[in-house]
Amino acid sequence: MHLRQLFMVPEEQMGLLSLPHFQLSASGGNEKTQFMVSLGYLDSEGVVDRNTYERINLRSNIKHKFNDKVRMGVNIGLSRANEAPYGTGGKSDVVSLALQSDPFFPLYVETGSLGFKDPASIWNTFSKYGFQLWHPYSLTREATAKKVTNISTVTSYLEWDVIKDLTLKTSASSNIENTVHNFYWNAGQNWGYSGWVPAQADFKTLQSNNWISETTLNYNKTFNENHNLSVLAGYSAQEQRTDLSSMTAGNFPNDLVHTLNAGVVNAGNTFSEDWSLVSYLARANYSYKGKYLASAAIRADGSSRFGANNRWGYFPSGSLAWRISEEGFLKDVSWISNIKVRLSYGATGNNSIPNYGSIGVLGYSPYVSSGTVNQGIYTSNFADKNLKWEKTGQTNFGVDFSVFNGRVKFTGDIYYSKTKDLLLNVPIPILSGFSSTLTNIGELENRGFELNLSTQNIDNEFKWSTDFNIFANRNKVVKLGVNDAPIDINVSSMTSRTAVGKPIGMYYGYVVDGVIMSQAELSEYPVWPGSEAGDPKVRDVNKDGKIDSNDRTYLGNYQPNFQWGLTNNFSYSGFELSVLLRGSQGGEILNHNARYLKSGVGGGNRNMYAVVNNYWKSEAEPGNGKIPKPRMLPTTVHDFGSSYWVEDGSFVRIQNIRMGYNLPKKLVEKMKLSNIKLYVNLENVHVFSDYLGYDPEGSTYQSGVLVGFDYGAYPNPFTATAGLNISF
Repeated sequence: MHLRQLFMVPEEQMGLLSLPHFQLSASGGNEKTQFMVSLGYLDSEGVVDRNTYERINLRSNIKHKFNDKVRMGVNIGLSRANEAPYGTGGKSDVVSLALQSDPFFPLYVETGSLGFKDPASIWNTFSKYGFQLWHPYSLTREATAKKVTNISTVTSYLEWDVIKDLTLKTSASSNIENTVHNFYWNAGQNWGYSGWVPAQADFKTLQSNNWISETTLNYNKTFNENHNLSVLAGYSAQEQRTDLSSMTAGNFPNDLVHTLNAGVVNAGNTFSEDWSLVSYLARANYSYKGKYLASAAIRADGSSRFGANNRWGYFPSGSLAWRISEEGFLKDVSWISNIKVRLSYGATGNNSIPNYGSIGVLGYSPYVSSGTVNQGIYTSNFADKNLKWEKTGQTNFGVDFSVFNGRVKFTGDIYYSKTKDLLLNVPIPILSGFSSTLTNIGELENRGFELNLSTQNIDNEFKWSTDFNIFANRNKVVKLGVNDAPIDINVSSMTSRTAVGKPIGMYYGYVVDGVIMSQAELSEYPVWPGSEAGDPKVRDVNKDGKIDSNDRTYLGNYQPNFQWGLTNNFSYSGFELSVLLRGSQGGEILNHNARYLKSGVGGGNRNMYAVVNNYWKSEAEPGNGKIPKPRMLPTTVHDFGSSYWVEDGSFVRIQNIRMGYNLPKKLVEKMKLSNIKLYVNLENVHVFSDYLGYDPEGSTYQSGVLVGFDYGAYPNPFTATAGLNISF
């Protein structure tokens, strides 16, 4: 369901995508040298007004064989992207403000100005606690955002067959990214929940240089036709440096010139950081008659992000497999194509943390002493020289099964993993000068399964095949340091809690059991202080006869019970059709938008969800008993995180429909071509869900413990693409 269908949002704010796209490639060569060149172009208009993305990219690959022993290759990629990235995500962005806007709120009034800017307009009442709430349209029409990104990538390799069965390969790659971001906020515009502010301009640059070098020596030998041994040893080194700068200017006299020199520069900052990673790898694979297979590997990784004594992590792995279908007792069973069982163990490491968490980083801040402004130096983070790798060990058991000449294939896996030395931000005593620090704390368990089934249902002139997969994962925190104290992260009245015995990132708050239906109920049950008839009925979780912060409890988690996907492919006489469905069952969403759209907090002419129509009006008109009366001021649990904001995240999505037609071969050959294909591709066609928001997969935070918090997340668009593929 489109956002404007839910909220009657004007089409100027939410629209359909325009997505011109083409790809042109050419390849050729001879026995010694082959090449490929491709040119691509994409021009996309986002679903949010004036959000655009334009990219052109060029890619070139060349392979050359010097002789029977030496080969090389070079890949070059260049791209340039122009974006207009207007803010999304959070309470003061285009999406969340469009959700809250009165559906009859005019973009412009008769005078030609935005409705909320005209003092004489009846629409100039959209406010919260006396502060003007910005019009979502002004965020795109009264501002200018430009972002240009240039990326160049070069990768090369050289292979040398030193002797028979022994190959040396060395490769190197470089990636250079340069980004310039300009933002200008027009004079006289309102900025968020503050008052009127002068025009403001921001200028930011980013330059990133990343290189990686790898060298491997691979020995591959078959003995007596039955034994195959492959041994590999390797080394790699990687480094990245990033330089950032930003400047801000204000008090522009008008909107004629947007460069910083037209205003008063009031802030500037430059920042540089780098990181490096060195790795050693050894691996051996053995196979006997393709029936018994074994593999063992060890890698050592050294990261600059950890303390001097803990930079190295060591990660072993190994696997065993038995292809039972090759055994004599099954060799003559014609309908069995393949049966294989697998068992593996592998250790991996995580170093995805800030670059300087193990050392103290200095910051600078001005201060006044004796009437003079001086530049002060302070430590901006709590240094933990004992930071080390977060390590995960995973055990996996799997079965591969194929019958009827491969027409039915099944793959099943179950796994268990344990992560030690979790890297998390934890609260520390305020006397340290910091509120939290990154440290290794605790253990986490994951267990789950994944099943895949592929079938060739019909295989003649008309073809029909099906692919189905289902998977699930459960995680549980086992330890959180010495005292196992829970870790809370608060986001605008809602808490994400990570605690022992629970999944990571649980929603934590009050339980709302409907509505206080009458004055009589006020004296029958413990209630939130200041509650009236029609307000939410909060559960006395600890049964101490009062409602306070001690009644908060666990409200759910974003992790679904299971997820699945189903693809059906059809083809007949040049026509092709593919339909992909995806689904998720269970798991909860923290609908942060409900703070305003279900509770009435903030008042004014805000929009609200349609379900609010059944709210409690009086004892004679109690509604459905689930929706409390609106409250403009947060005097009850309305403005505090509760189960009233938590919703079922289950859904079924028509993810993709692709239709194609290949022109008849004889007709194409008359044109001196190889193939011509017409196609139409539909992406994100429809989602079936009870979620009040516009997308049950819309999360403002894409990683960490806050996944599942929907606070004005950018909409996943529906896209329709028509295309033509021509092969020469």
